[in-house]
Amino acid sequence: RREMPVVLDPSLLLTSLDYDKIACGKIPREPYLFMYLLSTNKYSIDIARKLAQRLGVRCIIAPVSYVTRFKEPRGLTGGISPDRLVCLTKHAKYIVSASFHGTVMGLLFNKPFLSVRAVIDKHETRIESLLNLLGMRERLVNPSVSEEKMVKLLNEPLPKELPARLETLRQGSLKW
Repeated sequence: RREMPVVLDPSLLLTSLDYDKIACGKIPREPYLFMYLLSTNKYSIDIARKLAQRLGVRCIIAPVSYVTRFKEPRGLTGGISPDRLVCLTKHAKYIVSASFHGTVMGLLFNKPFLSVRAVIDKHETRIESLLNLLGMRERLVNPSVSEEKMVKLLNEPLPKELPARLETLRQGSLKW
């Protein structure tokens, strides 16, 4: 029986310094929580706004979601450029993401983050696999996790060994 090597998603083969080279754009002056999502999802948008309010920071959601007059999500704008994603992640105080790459950026820039799922997945996702690999499964949250627990997680620093662990995984993937 052979062990299968763990090979990281290509977005994790670069470091924050690599991504930092493309970061540009206007930086908000006040502290903010940055929410990155790929589809309009009422739960994810609502929890990002509630967490930002509880943490006393501005909430920036990208891509910007359109809402109906009843404040219900209706759709997203055309997207966000990679340089803007990197910039907003790099300068955020907190990251809340409903996407794999938003989670990756939070990890690489060593930001307090949560990965949000509106429903409990039946099968392991890329995000869950990555967080399990890093021993950070508790940062994948869903409606069964209380807002108090989410605020507590966002106020906890990421493990000190995270950058070294990511580098070990990165080097193993590059070697493979």
